[in-house]
Amino acid sequence: MNESLADLKKNWILGKWVFASGLVWAVSMNLYPWFLAFFHGTASAGVWAACLGVVSVGNPALLAVQNLVGPKIAHVYAAGGPRALRRLVLKITAAISLPILLLCLVLIVWGGRLITLLYGRQYDGNNLAVAILAVNLLVTAAAFSFSRALFAIERADLDFLVNFAALFIMVALGFWLVRAYGTAGAALGLLAANFVTSAVRAGVFLRLPVRSFGDREAD
Repeated sequence: MNESLADLKKNWILGKWVFASGLVWAVSMNLYPWFLAFFHGTASAGVWAACLGVVSVGNPALLAVQNLVGPKIAHVYAAGGPRALRRLVLKITAAISLPILLLCLVLIVWGGRLITLLYGRQYDGNNLAVAILAVNLLVTAAAFSFSRALFAIERADLDFLVNFAALFIMVALGFWLVRAYGTAGAALGLLAANFVTSAVRAGVFLRLPVRSFGDREAD
């Protein structure tokens, strides 16, 4: 019993930040359809769902890759230390970004046709929203490894703080964009929040001193 409590306490030290980080991120990313429904009616939220549905065509493969490289990041850090971790994170970012970039280009060019083909002609005219969400998918894919790297070095607290940038952009910019430009504005707000947060997260990880990498000694 004492060992279980000790393990729970140890895991909670990191786990509380992972949970809080995911909560802040979920709030900042998923309130846009509510804004759309408030300003433009529930039909606009349906259009938003359709646009996301088209862009989400790459999600199964992306989630599979993320489930594969997430543990790999932790293993490489445990075996090779901070410098090996940084090399792997940059390699993963490049490896994931290339195929997602190709998908992004396809969605930018033919996304409007796909949404009409899948959901009907009443969804015609949302090319711009689909294109913006496609770019957002690329940003999400490229930034994934930096978040998992912060978790691996036991700095989920930094990931939690970085996610407040997305929340701030949603409140300061996203709210206005949705009101002014509807579905395209929501997509642009989501992209802005994701891009800024991802850039800050990558900068934080790459500039983090080696001595601050958890309890792992530098190699």
